[in-house]
Amino acid sequence: SGPTQSPTTNEPSMQPTDMPITASPTTHEPSASPSASPTTKEPSKQPTRSPITAAPTAICPDAYDSSIVSFYVAGSEVEVGHVLYRCNDYPWAFYCSQPGFEPHQGNGVWTDVWSEVGPCMSSPTKSPSLNPTSNPTSSSPTSSPINTPPTANPTSSPTANPTSLAPTSKPTFPPPTQPPTIDPEFATLLSKFPYSYPYTRYTRWLELESDKKSIAKSLEYTRSSWDNLELSDLESSTFE
Repeated sequence: SGPTQSPTTNEPSMQPTDMPITASPTTHEPSASPSASPTTKEPSKQPTRSPITAAPTAICPDAYDSSIVSFYVAGSEVEVGHVLYRCNDYPWAFYCSQPGFEPHQGNGVWTDVWSEVGPCMSSPTKSPSLNPTSNPTSSSPTSSPINTPPTANPTSSPTANPTSLAPTSKPTFPPPTQPPTIDPEFATLLSKFPYSYPYTRYTRWLELESDKKSIAKSLEYTRSSWDNLELSDLESSTFE
C-alpha cells in the first residue's frame, strides 16, 4: 500500500512543556511458574570411577635409621612408609636423637617429638638416554674361564671351635644414650643466668625418675600439664 496521506509528524513546539515526558522503565513481573526446562543440571547418579586425588609433591628424604638416631636435630626430616616426618623444635628436638621415639610407632610417644608433614614419593630415576652409547659396557664372556680347583685335602668334619659367637643372653638394658648436645650460643645464654638450667623440668613425664615424678605429683602436676610446660600454683606464686 502507498504512504499515508497525512503523516503523523508534528512541528516542534515553540513552548517546551513544564513537565517533560519521561518514558516509564520497562519492568517484567516474575514468572508465575518456573521454567519447564531449567538450565541447571541434576547431580550425576554415577560418580566417577577414578576420583581425583592430590598426588604427593614432596620427595622422600632418607628413611629413619635407628643406627644414626643421635644425629637427628630440630628440622631433621625422615621417611617412614612413604610419609615424611619432621623433628619438632625445642624442647622436643632432644628426643629426636633418643632411641624409642621412631615416628609412626604404635605406642604414640613420638607424636610430640615428630610432626607428620604428609605423603612423599621416591626420587624419580633419570630419563633414559635418547642416544645409546656406541660402546656398551657389557663385554663378551672370557674365552678362558678361571676355574679354581677344590682343595686337595678337604676336612671331613666341622671344626670343634667355630669362630661365630652366639648372641648374649643378657643384653644391655636400657640401651646407653648420649647426653644432649647444647648449642654454643645457647650455652653462652645460660651462663648469664644466676641459676642452673632446669633440665629436670624439661624432661618428658615418661622419662622422669620415680622419685622426681612423685615430687611433681605432690606439686599437683599431671602428665598433660608437665609435658605442656604449664605452671603449678606453687611456681606461679611470688614470695617476699
